[in-house]
Parts: sequence; structure tokens; C-alpha cells
Amino acid sequence: MYLFNNIHIAIDQSGILADDVSLSSSNSLDPIYSVGKRNPVSISPNGPLTNSFRISYTPQLDNNPVHSGMNSLRNLLTGDNMYSLHQSYSGCTIEFAGLTGYNCYLQNYSVQIQPNLPVKANASFVSFLSLSGT
Repeated sequence: MYLFNNIHIAIDQSGILADDVSLSSSNSLDPIYSVGKRNPVSISPNGPLTNSFRISYTPQLDNNPVHSGMNSLRNLLTGDNMYSLHQSYSGCTIEFAGLTGYNCYLQNYSVQIQPNLPVKANASFVSFLSLSGT
């Protein structure tokens, strides 16, 4: 798991300054047993690799790439030609700290508003492809 504070993030090449960012990758593993052995001899991946991005930031009215991505999803689900457009949505690309995640799908989005405090937004994305970069 990687944790970052006050870092520039690009979501579909539109940048935001995030307060907190976390990235975690996981994959379920299965033990491989050999005949006549009590302990596993190896471990094999089972299922897809899952990358989870969690972003906390102060949204800007004129530049909020997460909200614009939500609008495209909403239009996709409620549009007249819903069945012809579902093939074209492949998620977004998230870049930060030299890492790039492809086909990232919005999992959760929330906005918190309190009196006399700046608005805070939290978004989480999930991707099932390997990350690129170092």
C-alpha cells in the first residue's frame, strides 16, 4: 500500500491536487500441494489483480474530472442509445507519482460540505489491469 499527501494526480489528463491518495494492489492466492506432502510447495494466483485508488481532494467548480466521468456514466446508462454506447466505455486513466493505472472504474464518490470549511470530495477507483511505471 502506498500513501501520499498533497500530490498532483491526473485523471484522464486533467489534473487535481489531492490531499490524500492511497493505492493498494491485491491478488488472491491459492496454495499448491504435492501428493504426500503436508505443507504447500508453491503458491499460485487465483483471480484478477485488483488495484484500488482512494483520493481525497478539494473539488474545483471548473475542473473536476471525477464529476465529469460520473456525467459520462450517467449519460451512458440513461441515454437513448444505451446498448450501442456500452462498448465504448473503458474507464479512465489515473497517473500519479510515476505510476499509471489503466481502465480505472469509479467505485465510490462522495462530497462532504460543512459550514465555514472547504468542500471535500472522496473518490475511489478500481482497476483490474497491472500498473505501469516506477
